[in-house]
Amino acid sequence: MDKYGLNLKNLKPKKATTSSKSGTQNRMRQNLHYDKRLDNELKDFNKITNLHALPQIFHYWSNRYLSIYIKTIGYKSIRDLFFQHLKQACQTKDKARFCSIGVDNCSNEIHQIKNLVGAGHTNFVFDCIDINQNKLQQGWETACKLGLEKYLEVKAIDLNSWKVQHQYDVILAIQCLHHFIELESIFQKIYDYLTPEGYFITHDMIGRNGHQRWPEALNVINSFWSDLPSKYKFNHRSKQIEENFINRDFSQHGFEGIRAQDILYLLDQTFEFQDFIFWGGVIDPFISRAFGHNYDPKKAEDKAIIDKIQKINEDLLISNIIKPTQMVATMGKAIPDKQHFLYGLSPSACVRKTN
Repeated sequence: MDKYGLNLKNLKPKKATTSSKSGTQNRMRQNLHYDKRLDNELKDFNKITNLHALPQIFHYWSNRYLSIYIKTIGYKSIRDLFFQHLKQACQTKDKARFCSIGVDNCSNEIHQIKNLVGAGHTNFVFDCIDINQNKLQQGWETACKLGLEKYLEVKAIDLNSWKVQHQYDVILAIQCLHHFIELESIFQKIYDYLTPEGYFITHDMIGRNGHQRWPEALNVINSFWSDLPSKYKFNHRSKQIEENFINRDFSQHGFEGIRAQDILYLLDQTFEFQDFIFWGGVIDPFISRAFGHNYDPKKAEDKAIIDKIQKINEDLLISNIIKPTQMVATMGKAIPDKQHFLYGLSPSACVRKTN
């Protein structure tokens, strides 16, 4: 047991300088039928044409609430947070080197490249790493069409085999960490590959494994669910009405949320946090791809439901009764001069104590 009440084994010391693949992790891969899961994962993602397509009600919620969280730490948006750190590196380095892992089709990275070049910065290169060759090819073709290919290097590799002989000024991980099994070794590599003043920035899921709801959040969701009309219970993925909320484990098929609940804990063990904002827990299903399409942001009654659930979610997070399921964080090797934590809650305070 440690200060979090967790019982995770084979954790590396904070800011360790060596990395290796443990026997425990190898056994984990075997027990989880890694190759089969990987094949399922690749097939699932190859079917998706727009990974970032979300219900309109999500954008209503995001613009009204999430944007406020981001602005409390001085940024216009999550993408602006990424951009400002990338720009800073370009301004302070003769040649800045960036890396983004789990990039899918590089849409986020190409967006940042366009903005950097548009702001007059051309002294950088962006390594984009993903295991899915088809998606990387799509990203490369898009970059070529935009004339940005000289700033982009795509590399189809498994992060477990990731090796470089240099360091990066910024490493990004955007909605990908919750697909990784060997978090310990990956985080150690990221630490080792960062420059002393570099930043690791992530936007990711930190809830229960498989994106299940923790019991305390599930109780609140069920209390709302029982009072909702059936029209709000139609699952747009399964194409059926769910009169009772199903607490699905999405990690059973591929790697979706496979070790989500370990991410925040391990990051706090490895890095020093500068910025940390968080959200989610109860609100997530109501604005998700599955059920979010049932809510129309043009209808006052639909917005009222979302506003009510969000208010309760926020109160429960501030009271530390439930734990967040998503975060945006800026981290590095050195203790920062200033730290910006939403509601004053540290990363360690947001880790759920569980075995």
